[in-house]
Amino acid sequence: MRLISELALQLSTWPNHQVAVIGMGKQMRILSCTLSLCVPLLSAGASALAQMPAPDEVVAVIPLEWVVFADGQRGKRLYRKYTITQDAKNVPNVVSFVCPRDKATMAHLTFHLQSMVKMEAISPSGFDKVEGRFLVDQSNSFSLPGEIIKSDMFFDRAPATWKEIDRLMFASSIQIRFGPYPAKVAFRVKPEFDEVIRKIATDKLKGVRYFATSAVLADCMKWRGER
Repeated sequence: MRLISELALQLSTWPNHQVAVIGMGKQMRILSCTLSLCVPLLSAGASALAQMPAPDEVVAVIPLEWVVFADGQRGKRLYRKYTITQDAKNVPNVVSFVCPRDKATMAHLTFHLQSMVKMEAISPSGFDKVEGRFLVDQSNSFSLPGEIIKSDMFFDRAPATWKEIDRLMFASSIQIRFGPYPAKVAFRVKPEFDEVIRKIATDKLKGVRYFATSAVLADCMKWRGER
């Protein structure tokens, strides 16, 4: 077994920004991996690092697929994407699409930013309205109204915003800016990480399912009885 922290030492040589590599699991920690798992992990991470972000940009690399756990939450279906922190010890859930059963409640896209930025600098109260400014695939920019609750940013898939939410969900890269706050948060989708997360999650968890974005939206509509 080879410790992933050894790989983190190589990743951490890149200056002035934090980099995360795709991970797994439901609030679990990765302690070690086999050589066959570490090699593609490091290779994919190096590929992501080749596109060096600006010094004030925090980047998380995430998989193409969304993860769904069998236990879920009552009255909701959650589709999640995970990353591995720079020290390779934690595997935070950084993006979620939440699909309520109740059709009177809007589905929403959530960015979990605790592991990426100091949220008190963006929202000192921990509960604020926010205008999220997005750059999608380096070519399409728009703003969305949302809410900050503690370290999470919520954006409803409302009748007026569903097209933009879907663009974010299908995007290969997303950059988020927060009003006057100088730091930028970015997410880079790397399909190579799908295989990595499947290898780890299959060994550790039962009842895990993986969805492409189109399947997430179709599954959510079916769950809500909208078809």
